[in-house]
Amino acid sequence: MTFAPEAIEQWRVQHVMEQLFVTWNQREGPRGGLHASSILNDVDFCYREHILGTFYQREVSVNSAHLCAIFLDGWITHEKWQDLFTMALDPQQQQRIEGIQERVAAFFEEMFRILLQREPELRDLLQPDIQSVKDQTLREKWQFLFSEQVSGIADEVEQSHYMEEWGLSFTPDAVIQLKKPKTGVMEPFIVEIKGYNKTAYEDILTRSDPMGNAEFKKAAVQANLYMHMLHIEKAIILIENKGDQNFQTWVRKYDPAMAEPYVTKLENIKKLIKMYRRKQLLPQRLPECGSIDGERAQKCPLRTVCFARPEDRPAYAL
Repeated sequence: MTFAPEAIEQWRVQHVMEQLFVTWNQREGPRGGLHASSILNDVDFCYREHILGTFYQREVSVNSAHLCAIFLDGWITHEKWQDLFTMALDPQQQQRIEGIQERVAAFFEEMFRILLQREPELRDLLQPDIQSVKDQTLREKWQFLFSEQVSGIADEVEQSHYMEEWGLSFTPDAVIQLKKPKTGVMEPFIVEIKGYNKTAYEDILTRSDPMGNAEFKKAAVQANLYMHMLHIEKAIILIENKGDQNFQTWVRKYDPAMAEPYVTKLENIKKLIKMYRRKQLLPQRLPECGSIDGERAQKCPLRTVCFARPEDRPAYAL
């Protein structure tokens, strides 16, 4: 069977282009140490993997070119927003934005004033929490929604943090500051950026509670854990439709109950690390890891060390 020279050249070019994505994905090597993103795994979390990862080298995952392209697309989406967070507006543009904010807030204040005069029974429905915050006016509630441009407001973007207590690394997409409408005090927010395809994006938007979407919930749980670690009370979940760049944001408050199971994991890992240092004892493998060739084991960057004999593990030490 022979192939035309044109077909061979086309295959060669295609292969070179695909390998560019694979090379990009592998250029930084394996991630070392314990990372917050792995703590958030609720499906097949493995204590043994994380104890071994404290002491031994991880293997580099070899992903398909298509999967690497998806990773790179997500990386670029994050960089776009992070650049916007750090970009300063000129004073004239700032004044125009503040003027628009004032007019929008005034419009909604007047609209609701008229509506509530005509339909006073709607007050509780339209303003569910205004009765409990007596010094917060309706105007201020709308100013909050339009309070600050997303520009020149970053405290940090893609900055790695390390918690020595747990030997844990984590990297929020951004931490930004927004001005409170009443006091003018700057308030910090964790920002979690997610890009989704059209179907997933619209599914989140059509839900009365976006937490019903598994992907959105994962983003919210991740942001909540970062809030816990950095002692920041609020987070912004920013999702983008990768097809048309439409985006939507949600503000979430820190939920201690949501953070608790992951803090418990971290405390357990700390105890197990101490046990391994003292007695070289490891947790059992997951039931689905019957062999190094199993599906779960093949996804594990510590699979070689995990299945190695104890006397052979020093060859993989960090």
